[in-house]
Amino acid sequence: MLARMLLTIGLLATAHLWGTAQALQVRSAVSRQPLPYATIVHVPTGWAAVANGAGQLVLPAHLLQHAQPQWRISYTGYQVLDTVLQQPSAVYLQPQPDTLRPVAVYPCSSYEPTVLKNHQRPKADFYLGSAGDQTLLMSWAAYLPNAAGRRGWLQQLHFWIDNLAAPKAVMKTPFRLRFLEWDSASQRPGQPLSWQELIVQPDGGETVIADLDSLRIPLPAEGLVVAIDFFDAGPAYRYEASTHVHMPNGRDTVRISDRYGPSIRAATFDSGVHGFYFNFKTSRWFPFYFGQRSAAPLIRVAVRQCR
Repeated sequence: MLARMLLTIGLLATAHLWGTAQALQVRSAVSRQPLPYATIVHVPTGWAAVANGAGQLVLPAHLLQHAQPQWRISYTGYQVLDTVLQQPSAVYLQPQPDTLRPVAVYPCSSYEPTVLKNHQRPKADFYLGSAGDQTLLMSWAAYLPNAAGRRGWLQQLHFWIDNLAAPKAVMKTPFRLRFLEWDSASQRPGQPLSWQELIVQPDGGETVIADLDSLRIPLPAEGLVVAIDFFDAGPAYRYEASTHVHMPNGRDTVRISDRYGPSIRAATFDSGVHGFYFNFKTSRWFPFYFGQRSAAPLIRVAVRQCR
């Protein structure tokens, strides 16, 4: 078992911006309604964030004044918009053509419950957390093979978080979940299995549960990929952490750092590729490693599988 370690990956834990920030509103080009929790990326730097429940996000002034003001705005079920933003107010996204077609549901004659998971028990080898100033959004994903090769539907998802040295209030930090096909040819996450944005709000405990049965998310024969989007949902989930540091002169000092949210339990694997992270600058998934070992967040999915 590897030593339990805190993996600190960049999430902006403060909202200190240079100059005058401006708000962007993301809406549907068809309904004109806001698109809550849309993703906004500054392409040249890879800075990424998620809009709030009203589809709004305050963009940092230093990025609006960047020499390359290229932005990418996306929302599940809508076409990605690449645009130049210098004085943002509102942008409108077009629905994906595929989402306008009715979804064909092929019921099984009978089902049986089963579980897909990437662990024997939900004990962390290390943690996915926050302690940086590079971005407001990180995405990690776990591949769950479908050993039986039978189709079905997802019922419930579990993953696990810990507050470690953080206040208990951060245990209610919201997360965004996505469900993707497994691309066997590229050995990477593929297209979305669901056209819905899913935000899950933990109840304050260590187990985060998302009920999925009503969403009718299919289980492909090849398995699926579950992505956890860890985004900055506001100051209610930020906190200051103190670290005791022993200096070369023999004195001890305390350093204060801004952090965000709880820590997601993750594990390493002896062989194979089990986990991925999303690079917002390149818009691609890449295998995720902790040291020399493949790594992924701990995931459990209950499914109804055709007999």
